[in-house]
Amino acid sequence: MELTHTQDGDERIGVSEAARIAYLSVDTIRRYADSGKLPSVRTPGNQRRFRRADVEALLNGNAA
Repeated sequence: MELTHTQDGDERIGVSEAARIAYLSVDTIRRYADSGKLPSVRTPGNQRRFRRADVEALLNGNAA
């Protein structure tokens, strides 16, 4: 599982885990990130990480 924690305690997840939680495809998650609909950060290895809370908000229709 692609999971990290930030210093402030936020749980960060990778693209595939975000897609699984939101019941969306990996490509859709990437498009949402590219358009700003789903905030993400990049790791030093250039992989995307998402706050679990943001993905769950997207699932519940409360995206930023």
